[in-house]
This record gives sequence, C-alpha cells and structure tokens, in this order.
Amino acid sequence: MFAQQDSAVHIYESQAIRATMQKRIDYARYTHGVFPGYRIQVNFSQDRNEANKMRNDFSNKFPALPTYLPYQQPYFKLYAGDFRTKLEAVKTLKFIKKDFPTAFVVREKINPPPLQ
Repeated sequence: MFAQQDSAVHIYESQAIRATMQKRIDYARYTHGVFPGYRIQVNFSQDRNEANKMRNDFSNKFPALPTYLPYQQPYFKLYAGDFRTKLEAVKTLKFIKKDFPTAFVVREKINPPPLQ
C-alpha cells in the first residue's frame, strides 16, 4: 500500500532572500517607483480627443487594467497594464485582441504591481 503524500507545494524563504527583495523594493521607490517591465500598447493617435475616447472605451471593457496616455511626439499612445514579465503581458493580450485587434506588447518602465 502507498502512503498518502502531501500534494501541496511548500516554499521556504531564507531571511537573506527576503532582505534582498526588500532592497529591490526600496530601490524601486527611490527611482520614482518604476522599473523595467511590459505594457500593452492598445492604440496611438495624433488627436487627443480620439485618444481619450479610445481610453474610455478600453477602460469600460477592461476596468481592472490601469491605462496610461503619454504624449510621445507626434502621438498620444494608449498603454494598458503593468506586467513584470512578457508572459504575463502576452496572456492578457490574448483577451484584449478580441476587442482591440491592433494591440501589441511593448517594453516600458512600469509601476510595480502588487505581489500576489
């Protein structure tokens, strides 16, 4: 007979790793809270009103994703999300492409999303 084994995953973290992670978090705060990551570029436009309309449409369909509308001459670019890895961004992109087929993943400075 086989003994029943615990199938749960247990993660043990040393104090050194925890301290290193805290240093990285502190560093991110000192650099204005941004660090390298990925966002999804939904659209771009030279017209501010059109860009704001697209932002509102996107926010209505995907309220959980933060949106950003920076001006990079000569365009207003609509970005969505803050993703640490490209894999996270691509997973979300699959859902977004149903409503915004021209969206794509870009490398950007991001605001750190909360750890889960």
